[in-house]
Amino acid sequence: AKRPIPWRLILTNKAVYALMVDMIGQNWGYWILVTQIPSYFAHVLHFDTSKNGTLAALPYICVWLVSFPVSFTCDYLITRNILSISSARKVFNTIGQWGVALALLFLAYSPSVNASVAAYTIGVSMIAFTFVGFMINVLDLAPNYAGLLMGLTNGVSHITAIFGPAFVGFVVKPLDNVEGWKLVFLVAAFLFFLGNLVYIVFGSGEIQNFNNVQEPASEKDSENPEKKPLKS
Repeated sequence: AKRPIPWRLILTNKAVYALMVDMIGQNWGYWILVTQIPSYFAHVLHFDTSKNGTLAALPYICVWLVSFPVSFTCDYLITRNILSISSARKVFNTIGQWGVALALLFLAYSPSVNASVAAYTIGVSMIAFTFVGFMINVLDLAPNYAGLLMGLTNGVSHITAIFGPAFVGFVVKPLDNVEGWKLVFLVAAFLFFLGNLVYIVFGSGEIQNFNNVQEPASEKDSENPEKKPLKS
């Protein structure tokens, strides 16, 4: 039998909304990093990343490398009861998202190519910490509805993330407008900071009440007629 979906409980759950807000802030900034930074390097710093494949790939290689010790450390802290699941999610998510925010602040004010490339690489690497933060949180909140929660929160956050690159096109005119890029980075840093702050205050690593909603008895009886009492 299909498990009923407790929409009312899901849509009134503060931990779900905290996760969604955090994902909105993260996706806005992430897609700016992925899609717009090469343009910033080319037009403001006059450094064409497309001509240097190693440098273009370096941030994402670093994410992959950093994810292994980060995942191991998080699991170790939880299994040894050093941190609760909620605390671990929030600590690692904070390192990740506020780390990216600091890198964006540095990018907003750094005129140096080498320093900017280093900040960009470190900032993208920090995303590895969010793998054991908000990204896995749906399994904590409701293992029985993890797919549904991921579709809901990730879907909404990616819809709003469309506006990140669009915001760049609206603000940065022409493409070598330093003040425009500064505003883009400051807004992205603020959203990384705000999203994680909401997650710290309202997020949770505990199983939520809607995870164990039972199927109504009437539906169970209708699907299992052999269990109904016999009429005399």
